[in-house]
Amino acid sequence: MLKSLAKRLFPRSAPADALATVERQRNPSLDGLRGCAVLIVMCSHFDGLFGITKGNLGVDIFFVLSGFLITSLLLREIADTGTVSLANFYARRVLRLAPALLVCVFLFGAIDLAFGIFPHNIILRSIPAAIFYVSNWVRAADLWNMYEFGHTWSLAIEEQFYLIWPIALLFLIGRVRNFTAIFAGVLFLVLAIEVNRYTLVARGAPEMWVSAAFHTRADAIFAGALPAIVAHAGISEGFKRLLWWAAPAGVMVIVLVLLLPADYLAWKQPFVVASVAVIVLHLSSNAASRMHLTMSADWLVYTGKISYGLYLYHYPIWYLTVHKYGAALSVGEKQAIGLFILVPASYAMAGMSFRYIETPALLMKERFRSRLTALA
Repeated sequence: MLKSLAKRLFPRSAPADALATVERQRNPSLDGLRGCAVLIVMCSHFDGLFGITKGNLGVDIFFVLSGFLITSLLLREIADTGTVSLANFYARRVLRLAPALLVCVFLFGAIDLAFGIFPHNIILRSIPAAIFYVSNWVRAADLWNMYEFGHTWSLAIEEQFYLIWPIALLFLIGRVRNFTAIFAGVLFLVLAIEVNRYTLVARGAPEMWVSAAFHTRADAIFAGALPAIVAHAGISEGFKRLLWWAAPAGVMVIVLVLLLPADYLAWKQPFVVASVAVIVLHLSSNAASRMHLTMSADWLVYTGKISYGLYLYHYPIWYLTVHKYGAALSVGEKQAIGLFILVPASYAMAGMSFRYIETPALLMKERFRSRLTALA
């Protein structure tokens, strides 16, 4: 029954299983958008390179993309099989994310411990917090400073989303009989999280709690599920033409909102997330648009493909060097070091990680791949 309902709600044609075919099915413009996200985060961390200081924007782009891609994969599998193999899904997530994370945490943790850069007891607590994806709660409760692993809070939120979303989506599809109700249910959840966050900010809740707790920050990931649901339900040509105008307007909204002197999480973030969701839907459905072609530039697509490694490695590289020992440097000097030394070093490490760690893990991941799941 669930299978027939899923097929009726989300009809899909079965693609070939070959890895090469799956790779060809990747949307290069979404890789390009992921590249933009990681560059925003890196510039923000590298002392505001090019005047970019809003790292939260890059994180929210990552969140929306994750919600979109994972929901798309889940809906394909549900449409084909009527269910989701949870064991296979979780195995694929572990193989995609864990190898590079383990290398990053143990490498920089070993460097820190060997040279005594930060207190040993704190680093020894931070390593398992990062590995077991609870660092967002360490940050939210302000338990301790995780130093070079502080950036893993966003990875923890994504992993917690992966843990609950397949089960929640199966439950939702099994109980709901039409596309509009499914969309409305997810939209209600997104709005509820945003209202809750606004209420917490208005009441003076700790900034760390508001910015890092799952139930205060997961709206962007769930918002990414909305364009996935729309795309799988089918987009008319008229709606695609509307997106040609709506997506550039979304870019303008993001720029204008970020210029406003208001709290990001309370006021700006909902507009940013909604705009990114529109942009993602446009890029996934309009391969001939100017925005799609712009975001498909080779260097940007490559940056997107290695973005996981860039995100992992850039922060400890910066934290254990410029952040720790650069107090006497001017902002301009720090930015110059970031641009000419830390950025190339981050690209080099991420490139090697993608080739020698992530790609072999992705090939292992194929053993747990259902007929309709793809690389993500």
